Amino acid sequence: MRRTTLLCAIALVATAPFAPRVDTARAQPSPSLRKAYQRADAYLHYSVGRLMELQGMMSEALVQYRRAANADPGECAIDVAVGRILFTLGRFEEARAEVEGALEECPDNPEAAHLLGAIALSEGDPETTESVMRARAALPDAPTESTLLLAQSLLAQDRVAEAEEALRSRAETDTASPRLAHMHARTLLALEREEDALDVLLRVHRVVPDDTAIVELASRLLASLGRTGEAAEMLDSFLGTPKARARHALTLTRLHAGAGNRDEALRAARRGLRKFGETAALLRALGSVQFEAGMVDESLESYERALELDPDSAQALNFLAYTLADLDIDAERAVELARRAVEVEPESGIIRDTMGWAYFRVGRLEEAEQEIRKAIELGAEDPVILEHLGDVLYALGRKAEAIRAWERALADSPDGGSAAGKIKKARAERSTGPSPSGETD
Repeated sequence: MRRTTLLCAIALVATAPFAPRVDTARAQPSPSLRKAYQRADAYLHYSVGRLMELQGMMSEALVQYRRAANADPGECAIDVAVGRILFTLGRFEEARAEVEGALEECPDNPEAAHLLGAIALSEGDPETTESVMRARAALPDAPTESTLLLAQSLLAQDRVAEAEEALRSRAETDTASPRLAHMHARTLLALEREEDALDVLLRVHRVVPDDTAIVELASRLLASLGRTGEAAEMLDSFLGTPKARARHALTLTRLHAGAGNRDEALRAARRGLRKFGETAALLRALGSVQFEAGMVDESLESYERALELDPDSAQALNFLAYTLADLDIDAERAVELARRAVEVEPESGIIRDTMGWAYFRVGRLEEAEQEIRKAIELGAEDPVILEHLGDVLYALGRKAEAIRAWERALADSPDGGSAAGKIKKARAERSTGPSPSGETD
């Protein structure tokens, strides 16, 4: 039996050249197999594109999605992905064409509908967004995104009350969405309903206590409504979460400082510096509170460190220049720092006054008068600056002008400053004879 089988095999091999041949190298797959290959190729490119998109490599992701679309034309998910990337890249017209094509193939695709609404809104076409989203937002299982886009389209058309109504209706069933609550609150604020806006924010904050946008807006509202203790408590608690940033410690510091709680302000600033490291803004805030608390040396150290981190900070330059000049610590350095501050913000009246005061301290009186008058021209006509002008004019021997400047300062701040004493002294000197410069009334 085995011999017969072997002979048959030999015969087959021998006659093979004369038998019909199948060239496996040139064999064509069946239509169904070809389609499977195409879908596999499309899935591969789509998957790579998705990974690139998640890593922020938008242009590279677009290339992969395009290849996926070429391998499997008409697949809605791929067309939507192409539209999404084009939208992210700001290519709105192309994105809209892709998404509209996807909707023709798959009219019930929710992502395509939302993307079209977002694109239309970005193109300044809120009417289309409203048209697309109103039908979707009415569906029982509609995502919150539908209502948010609908509300945005209404707000873009200045239909604030309608937007608030849509958001309020959705909030009745979606009570824990920070995005919904945030937009609802901002819409209520546009309607000047601060208390209602705060209620919306606090209701969601109790469920989601670590949402950054909710905490920031709610704390600002609490502070504006005079509930600074609650605002501080909210921010203090939020600082213990992983989502907290240095700006929240800065806000808390300023909140306590504004309320006169210097110890709490110092504690908040130092806590922020420990948690987030040194930032120029936090150091400036700390230095400001330290100065108000009479901690002058510590304040100067904080501002010096802030200036190292941000050499072009007009605020730090101005503070150091004015303090060094006003306390007569280092007037020459004050002039240099003030000059740098003027270079950064030449139209700041406050900084011009600092420049003038530094010049006054080093005896450059004509330049001092010029800078202080420039400060007043720029609108910084407050009692301190007017008193500075009086001091400079007095030093120049122009006592009558000095008295008038001090009188203006006293009129603006009758309970503050030392202008009253200066006026009294100058008048007494004038009554005893002419000024050294020969000035008369």
